[in-house]
Amino acid sequence: MFSGCYKLVGGMGTTYDKNHIDATYAHIDHGQSDPGYLTSCCVGDVNGDGRLSISDIAALIDFLLYGGEIPASADVNGDSNVAIGDVSALIDLLLANH
Repeated sequence: MFSGCYKLVGGMGTTYDKNHIDATYAHIDHGQSDPGYLTSCCVGDVNGDGRLSISDIAALIDFLLYGGEIPASADVNGDSNVAIGDVSALIDLLLANH
């Protein structure tokens, strides 16, 4: 399935591994605890559950306060830097969708 996909990187940074070219990693990447080659559905889906909710705000704040692997979806404002401005942008995004 993933044979030869050398540039493949999951949403939490899991990189191509020649030992995992079958469907084993064909799911959303949750970092070292549950590696995968796919990225969550959308910007702002920080917890990777496939939808935008208040839980994503909590997850983003946890990443900012305590560190850890930050998914690409956490860069909500698109400035290539995950910071407090992304929390504000995520709140705006959630309010706009309700």
